[in-house]
Formats: sequence, structure tokens, C-alpha cells
Amino acid sequence: KIAAKVREEGDELARALEGESDERVVSECADVVYHALVGLLARGVTLRDVEVELARRSGVSGLDEKASRDR
Repeated sequence: KIAAKVREEGDELARALEGESDERVVSECADVVYHALVGLLARGVTLRDVEVELARRSGVSGLDEKASRDR
């Protein structure tokens, strides 16, 4: 159920980014972050784990980073 909620909220954020107000974008992004954090908690993953991964990716293009992942 958590994954479905993250998908739903992500879609709502994408729609807001495409053409809704900044306030709506902020609201939808808050929903995504909240549900993502709930998902992390449910999996026993910490926000610190995510911060470490983001730091690892710093300065690397998204395409290069994706290509470097284990398949």
C-alpha cells in the first residue's frame, strides 16, 4: 500500500510541476516526501542512508550514475 501511495503522490507532483501553482507543487512534494519517509521506515532504511547515497552521486550526471549501477 505504501508503494502505491508513493506512485500516486509522485504522479500528482508531476502533474503539478507541469502546470499548477507553486503552492500546489510544494503541497504535492510534501506528500511525496512524507510517503517516501513512511516507506523508508517500513523497510528499516534511514534517511541517513539516503543522504549517503546522494553524497555519493554528487557531481555525477544522472545518466552516468545510472549507467554505473549494478544490474
